[in-house]
Amino acid sequence: MGELALQEAGPYCATEAEVCFNQALATARKQGALLWQLRGALHLAQLRVGQGRLDEARQILDPVYAKFVEGFETADLRVAKMLLDELPTGLST
Repeated sequence: MGELALQEAGPYCATEAEVCFNQALATARKQGALLWQLRGALHLAQLRVGQGRLDEARQILDPVYAKFVEGFETADLRVAKMLLDELPTGLST
C-alpha cells in the first residue's frame, strides 16, 4: 500500500506512504514476523533516504537487520545490507 502511495502524484504521497509503512512495521512487530519487520523497515528507510534523512534511515533499518542470525543470502537482507553500507554510521548533530 505504501509503495502505491509513493507512485501517486499528489503532495501527500510521502506522508501516506509513511503511515502505511509504519502500520506494516507495527503489525509485523506485534506478530513477531521478523521478515515483514525487515521489509517494512527497508521501505521506510528508503523513503527517508529519498528525503535526505540518512541518520533516520539507519536508525530505522539497523536494529531490525541486527536481529537476523541467518538468511543473509536472501534478497531482502542483501538489499538491507547494501543500504546500510551506504548510510553514514555516526549520528549528525
